[in-house]
Amino acid sequence: MNLKNMLHYLDEDDIRDVAREILDGNEEYEGVSLISLLPFMDQDDVDDIALEVYRREGNYTAILPFISEEVVGELARAAIENNEDVDVLGILPFMDEDDVDELFLELAHKGKTDPAMYPFVSEDGWHEVLEGYLNDEFEFDFDEAYPFMDEDDIRVLFRHEIKKHRSSL
Repeated sequence: MNLKNMLHYLDEDDIRDVAREILDGNEEYEGVSLISLLPFMDQDDVDDIALEVYRREGNYTAILPFISEEVVGELARAAIENNEDVDVLGILPFMDEDDVDELFLELAHKGKTDPAMYPFVSEDGWHEVLEGYLNDEFEFDFDEAYPFMDEDDIRVLFRHEIKKHRSSL
């Protein structure tokens, strides 16, 4: 008998119990992975075990559609802090705007931004990147970013670059 076929018919409490049994190493559920339980679980329950699922399965992309924006941000930070190869672009659509901005600013400090991220960064996030650039905290090439920035910030950047150009003459 295939246990996976029964998952559709269990209630959320039963699914939560099965997930906890699997996490505790119960071998009775062989063939049932934590990832296979996610579509049947309550989001709060998924959030509670998401980091554990990630650590065990090593596949964060499979759990992204099932967890809250807050936990996606935590997951992204955990993966980046562990220097893991993270598909940041695949995570961005699931992240909260503030977390995207924070992550982007962190990557800007490291010089590791990707232009494909630009549409996900808020105007406030771009303002923070501009402030960091103006304060000489890091270098940044804004040429592809203009369509995503606030007009006032572009004006400030333009004036800054003109001053910089004049002082180098």
